[in-house]
Amino acid sequence: MKVLELKEDIKLLDALELLRKAQEETGIVHQAEFSGKQIYSLDSDDEAYLRVVGKSKEEFEQMLSKKEEENKQKQKDFELAFPGIVKDIRKRARCIIDDRFLNTWDEMVPLSVDSEYKGEDLIKVLEIAQIFKEVRKPIHWRFKEAAKILPEDNDEAFHLIKVLIQVTRLGEEFGAWHNTNLRLGAL
Repeated sequence: MKVLELKEDIKLLDALELLRKAQEETGIVHQAEFSGKQIYSLDSDDEAYLRVVGKSKEEFEQMLSKKEEENKQKQKDFELAFPGIVKDIRKRARCIIDDRFLNTWDEMVPLSVDSEYKGEDLIKVLEIAQIFKEVRKPIHWRFKEAAKILPEDNDEAFHLIKVLIQVTRLGEEFGAWHNTNLRLGAL
């Protein structure tokens, strides 16, 4: 039996075809590793699928088709809900975001809802903006509380800070405070 090295991005059926061609050319059974499992030039499509993914080729294709349909339905549902989500997030901001920032906010909402964040980033921004408005609390306390809401992922946290800078009076000051505390390891 001869071992064949496969490219990492090869599909299972293409890998089987290479193994079969190699056997045809040499007369020797070939094997290869595919996704951590051994496949052989003598394997039927179903045998290889069962070994690699635990389902027959037909069952696997049906599962993919079902997932694709579910994703299409989710996208369709989202498209139908989109106007309502935008309206709801804009409405929530009316009692939290200062009037001078509302036009900027209203422009951001559809972009955020249509992004990978699906508007969740703006919900967090509203939570932080609400904390910023607690003027009876010291600013240091407000910033510490706001930092608790920021995601652990730095890219996502900085995205929220950028939004805060655009729609709150304390956003820029909070961003500077956050960066300083991050560098000092205080967060």
